[in-house]
Amino acid sequence: MFHRDAVVGAMFYYVKNNQRDLMQNAKDTARQLIDQLLDSATLNDIMYELYVKQKIERGMQDSRKGKITPHEEVKKRYQQR
Repeated sequence: MFHRDAVVGAMFYYVKNNQRDLMQNAKDTARQLIDQLLDSATLNDIMYELYVKQKIERGMQDSRKGKITPHEEVKKRYQQR
């Protein structure tokens, strides 16, 4: 399960700095995501999907900025444990 604070943080990520374009894009993204879910989806399902999408997008941004750890380095770290 996930924490409410994480979901709030994910939503805040989209609207920080009061940038209208980000807010509109976030609303459009949320609508598209909700439209793809089953009609039986709960609010928790919706919040979880938004949270996961935000985490993926943040990871993609980090990757574009070069803020990544190469796969081989990660493997070495786990093999040393």
